[in-house]
Amino acid sequence: MYRAVLILCLFSSCVFNASPEAPNLAWVEAQHNRDLRTFERAQAELEARYPVPMELDFQDAGAIWIDEIALTGRPGKAFLRLHFTWLNTSTKSYPEVDARLTLTDPATGTEWSETLAMRLPYKYHLTPGSSYTSWFETPIHGLYLHKGWQWRLEVRPGGEAVAADD
Repeated sequence: MYRAVLILCLFSSCVFNASPEAPNLAWVEAQHNRDLRTFERAQAELEARYPVPMELDFQDAGAIWIDEIALTGRPGKAFLRLHFTWLNTSTKSYPEVDARLTLTDPATGTEWSETLAMRLPYKYHLTPGSSYTSWFETPIHGLYLHKGWQWRLEVRPGGEAVAADD
């Protein structure tokens, strides 16, 4: 009985492992190296296009200082990482401020966004001079393969603003 089971296991492994064409490992390696070089080139281009630190002024919605913009991950699973600090440069207090990162594909005009609600615990307000540090790490779905792809960051106060002296 033991011999029959052993023969059956060996036979089934041979049947399931047999393939009409063995994978061409040299081709797979060459393709991987091409993809990796393209990804590394896109990383360098992003770094050159958007030197950090970078400041964005949103008037009454405050200002953002970006200290990291990077293409992270790997070919086929890339992310745009954007690390920032928002500063309330207005004279108002806000219960919440939304930061929205939007990516644009120039080839199709398609846009997609991710929003971060910046708020303090216990219903504290973001008062004048207060800051909030966070980051986006959003998938870019191969967008780095398209020349001229873009991102933009928008800030919008949420809730009812309160005057600073209230």
